[in-house]
Amino acid sequence: AAIRTIIRGIIGRDINTIVDQVTSKQWYEVPGEIMATVAVTLEDYFADLQSFLRDVAFLLAAKESLHFVWVTYVTKLLQTKSWAKEGFGEVIDEDIEVLQECFNEYIEPAVVQQYCDRLYELKGLFEAKDSNEAFENFSVLLRHGFTTAMLKKRIQNIDISSSEASSLMSEANE
Repeated sequence: AAIRTIIRGIIGRDINTIVDQVTSKQWYEVPGEIMATVAVTLEDYFADLQSFLRDVAFLLAAKESLHFVWVTYVTKLLQTKSWAKEGFGEVIDEDIEVLQECFNEYIEPAVVQQYCDRLYELKGLFEAKDSNEAFENFSVLLRHGFTTAMLKKRIQNIDISSSEASSLMSEANE
């Protein structure tokens, strides 16, 4: 509980300030730069944490940091109105690469990959061109803790008819 408080409190403030820039003009213009700033910030904190936490406690702190960054980033993506802007998917790809590079140094790569896979699936939902593609990504995301309410807006913005969107939402809820 103390580690979670440190991550969400002290580190979280800095991370939130940086991640708030996701989907900004700068985010599009220099792909990966905002996530690189997150990585540098975390590496600075991690150097301090490693000096006074035991290995197991540090690993928990690193995992909690990964989870916090992921939730903060995904929340920001789900709130954006510019998800269909050209280059959106490429910037997410760059951010995922930076995220992996940062966290793979501290956490088992398989754990980091699970978080990155969810981002790729979310990106797939953002980029879905038809109801089948949307349903596939939507279903996977629901199995991994996303809620219908979180994803509903994205489904409504896919270039499919409103009846297809309603059907997709109904099928996914079953």
